[in-house]
Amino acid sequence: MTYRELNEKANRLAHFLRKKGVAAGNIVGMLMERSPDMIVAIFGILKAGGAYLPIDPEYPLDRIASILRDSGTKFLVLGAGLESKLSLEDSLPELIVMDKDNSAFKNENAENIECINSSEGLAYVMYTSGSTGMPKGNLTTHYNIIRVVKDTNYIDITDRDVLLQLSNYAFDGSTFDIFGALLNGAKLVLVKSQTLLDIFELSRLIERENITVFFITTALFNTLADLNPQCFKNVRKVLFGGERVSVSHVRKVLDYVARAG
Repeated sequence: MTYRELNEKANRLAHFLRKKGVAAGNIVGMLMERSPDMIVAIFGILKAGGAYLPIDPEYPLDRIASILRDSGTKFLVLGAGLESKLSLEDSLPELIVMDKDNSAFKNENAENIECINSSEGLAYVMYTSGSTGMPKGNLTTHYNIIRVVKDTNYIDITDRDVLLQLSNYAFDGSTFDIFGALLNGAKLVLVKSQTLLDIFELSRLIERENITVFFITTALFNTLADLNPQCFKNVRKVLFGGERVSVSHVRKVLDYVARAG
């Protein structure tokens, strides 16, 4: 998908949502698999002035229902085929199904919609795991996103970069993946759920797509370094999270890249 195609599809959804009454700061839920439509939905909601609420389809039904109730969202953008993930015992928000043709809004205006956002406005809400009690929604503003990916003191992303979207969109790590790429003109490569479960296929994807930048847990980096250090040959920046970096694994990758170069 090109930037133009993404912009036009997101604009159509934004016009549709604005007509539905979505205003600045209104929360719009998302229940979607990893896909280009997921990215369209995120930017469509933001362009409409709303804040997106990402919900993982792998969550249990009661957790999904709890998040929808607690957030008070009136709209839910739903991936095709995911209707079974919703509890029929609860009153549901209005559903906007992202089918193959985006038929719900495909005839809407593809031009840029009037911006009603502000830097301090709400951009997204992500719920905690609830491991210490009831899940709570963490609020993130547009300014918070910009601070992470634009004019930073730790990385410079350009239109020559290729970023890998490893993080689940319902967790904060996805902020770097998605917005780090698309607010800097870079290419974003989405990873299918099945690929995440196959370390060899993941390493081949990193190599095949010439990934240059990505955010990864230390444990996953260590596994990739042990199984296929060659997949890092085009990578110029790796950001770690979750636990302390393994110096031996970093040295292994650096040594391999130095020899290969």
